[in-house]
Amino acid sequence: MRLRALAGLWILVGLVIWNAFFDLYIARGAQQYLQAKAEYDLGLGPAVEMDVMMRRTRRHGVVMSTLWSGLVVGAGWSTIWIAGKRRAAL
Repeated sequence: MRLRALAGLWILVGLVIWNAFFDLYIARGAQQYLQAKAEYDLGLGPAVEMDVMMRRTRRHGVVMSTLWSGLVVGAGWSTIWIAGKRRAAL
């Protein structure tokens, strides 16, 4: 039962990491949009559309958040699996 609780905790850690990375990417995308919009308003850059830029940002955020949280949860579950094998050997 203890290993199941640890696996659940790793899932919780993965969810927190996914949310944090996704939030980070969305915040960066919003900042990049505002920067590009300010440059356009000053005549220093091309026109930008918010929906296009944020759609790309959301896609990158989902991919990278899933990658990082998957790596962390996979590493955590690997340690649980290894600990379970060692425990069974004793």
